[in-house]
Amino acid sequence: MPDTLTRQASAGAEAVARTARLRHRAAVAISGVAGVVTTIFVYVGIVSVAQIIVAIPQWIRVQEQYDRGEIPWQEYLMVGVYQNAVFVGFFLYVGLFLLPFVVSLPIASPVVLLWQRPARLLFLRPFNRRPLTRGLSRLVRRDVARYGHVYTLADADLRVRWWVRIPALLGQVALLSFRARRIKRPRQLRRLDRAIDRTWMRNINWCLSWKKVFAVASADACWQQVVEKLLHRSTVIFIDLTEARPNVLWEIDLIRRLGLERRVVWLLARSADADTIATSWPPVGEPIYGYDDSGAADREAFGAAVAQRIAEQDGESRREPAPQWLSIAALVMFGIGCFPLLVLWLPGPAERLANVSSDLPLAILAFGMTTLLAFAAIAVKNRNAIFFVLVQILLLVIAVLGGMPVTPL
Repeated sequence: MPDTLTRQASAGAEAVARTARLRHRAAVAISGVAGVVTTIFVYVGIVSVAQIIVAIPQWIRVQEQYDRGEIPWQEYLMVGVYQNAVFVGFFLYVGLFLLPFVVSLPIASPVVLLWQRPARLLFLRPFNRRPLTRGLSRLVRRDVARYGHVYTLADADLRVRWWVRIPALLGQVALLSFRARRIKRPRQLRRLDRAIDRTWMRNINWCLSWKKVFAVASADACWQQVVEKLLHRSTVIFIDLTEARPNVLWEIDLIRRLGLERRVVWLLARSADADTIATSWPPVGEPIYGYDDSGAADREAFGAAVAQRIAEQDGESRREPAPQWLSIAALVMFGIGCFPLLVLWLPGPAERLANVSSDLPLAILAFGMTTLLAFAAIAVKNRNAIFFVLVQILLLVIAVLGGMPVTPL
């Protein structure tokens, strides 16, 4: 029996690692698409802002001259040119605001829908230590984030940036990012619980995030309650032993009291000074994995340890539920039908489709309705499908209210 359990655990760890590798490739592709579109956005934004800065004063000056009768109406027509510069800049910004997400959606869709039980990975580390944070950030991005949602307490070096908190300014790099509000009172922990349980939204955050870390901001008065809450909700706990600070020692002692030792993966910076290492734990025989600015020192061994912890938590496999054929079919339908629905939003292309066949726009709309019903059926057991229900409804609404020709009955 022990041999059978060992083989099952090993097979579970291999399955976790294999799925994580696929997820990592998808994350790289999504980041590449978002990076290219963001570069285009920044270029267009700079050009548009320059045009607006030039156009607005000229617009005002020509308007005043026309009101005083100093210029004929022919010159006043130039006001339309200045107006167009302002409106074009505005619509380009709005149009490109969602573009990275829309373009990468075919790649991100399987992650958002099929990742039903992502592991929750908690990093406990010394606060406000930039050299350590840099190495840990690389470790998360390269070796950890593929396995699940990574949480940590925010500090001066790892926090939700201002441009993420105000996404209207730089929507390309902030839209749909994780930006939980600061926890100032213990009763606000319920809000953190709800945020963690909102798997579909966290999956979207994961897809669009570069660092792939969900930093939870907490007031000094309740950081310990936040840590305890995260410990209870975590599948794997990473503890950096590099500095024996009081908060690290308190966290280690709390893990011991809660009986969560089997969830822990121990970390140590390769440049650590022996006099600063937290040596009160781990237990004898527990491996400690080194890291530096490039990530894990032994990536293969470290990845195997993480996969093993996820697969064996409490002696039960944490593998994803087998994908349902309906979910896969709905994703294929969504990939095929989302862009035709967007085409129906544009009057010109919609009219050309209607000229090809008067029934073609209605067929596209019917296909979209079928996709919506499929996602609605999936949402009964898979809450991640809620996102796709909302997106599909939006696509259908803009197709009907946009340029789709209406055929009289």
